[in-house]
Amino acid sequence: MKFQRGDILHVISTSDENWWQAYREGDDPSSSLAGLIPSTHFQQQSVFQFSEMLTYEEVSLYMSKGTRKRPIVLCGPEGVGCLELRQRLVESDKSKFASAVPHTTRPKKSGELDDVHFHFVTRQKFQEDAKMGKFIEYGEYQKHLYGTSIAAIQSVVNRGKICLLTLKAEVIFLRTSLMPYVVFIAPPSLQQLKRQKESLGQFNVKEEQLKLTLNEGKLTEQVDRYFLLEMPQFGSIRFQEYGHLFDHIIVNIDLDRSLNEMKDIVRKLETEPQWVPSFWLNRPEANYYR
Repeated sequence: MKFQRGDILHVISTSDENWWQAYREGDDPSSSLAGLIPSTHFQQQSVFQFSEMLTYEEVSLYMSKGTRKRPIVLCGPEGVGCLELRQRLVESDKSKFASAVPHTTRPKKSGELDDVHFHFVTRQKFQEDAKMGKFIEYGEYQKHLYGTSIAAIQSVVNRGKICLLTLKAEVIFLRTSLMPYVVFIAPPSLQQLKRQKESLGQFNVKEEQLKLTLNEGKLTEQVDRYFLLEMPQFGSIRFQEYGHLFDHIIVNIDLDRSLNEMKDIVRKLETEPQWVPSFWLNRPEANYYR
C-alpha cells in the first residue's frame, strides 16, 4: 500500500514480522482489502545505515475540553515571516492570543515594565534557570541573554489564551507536557518573497539572503513544487529529521493569506479532535489540558 509522511494508518494485523496489514484513515475498510505496509522492524532495518529516522509513531485522537489551549508554534527558515505572522495573529484578537513574555539579562529601557515586556533577571539567575532546564530555548545577542521559559508559556495557557511561539525546528518541544501544535512556514518563490519583504518596507534585503531563506525552507514533494525549488541534500536530510514534527505546512505567499489560514487552523483546533502522539495521553501531564 502506498502511503506518505503524515498519513494516519490503522494497523489491523501485526502477525508477520516484516509486513503488517493496515488501511489508511479515510478509506472504508469494509469495502476494500487491507494493504500491506513494512513493519517497524523492517523499516528500521532499511534506514539504519542512513540515519536514525522515525518510521511510525502511535497516535490517538485528542481534543481539549478545558479552558487551557494548546500552544501553537510557528517554525521556519529565518526571514520567512514567522515573527510577522505571529504578531498579526496576536493583534487580530488579543483576547484569544498572546506571546510568552521572554526573559533577558539586558538592562531595562525607558518605558519597559518588568513581567510585561520582559522578565528582567541577572545573568547568574538566568544561567541557573538554564541549567535547571527551565527554558524552551535561549541564546545570547549583543552580550545579553534572552530566553523563553516553560513557566512563561504556562502563564499564557493558564489565562485561557493560545500561546503563540516562534521556534527553530531543532528545539521544537513536542515531547513535553505543553503538547504544542506546530506549523511550518515555508517560503514562496524568490520574486514573491522579494515582494513580500518590500511590502513590509524592507527594500535592501540582498538576493543572497532571500535565496538562503528559500534553501532552508525546501521540503519534499508534499509541498507544492510550484512554489519551492528542487531541494538540496541538506534540506532533504533536515526534513527527514524534523518533518514528522509538523502538524501543518503553510506556504507564505502573502501574510494576509497566511493569517487567514492560521485562523482556520485555530478554528479546527477548537472544534475538531486532532491526532497526537499516544504517549502524550498516557502521562499524568495530559490532564493539564483536560
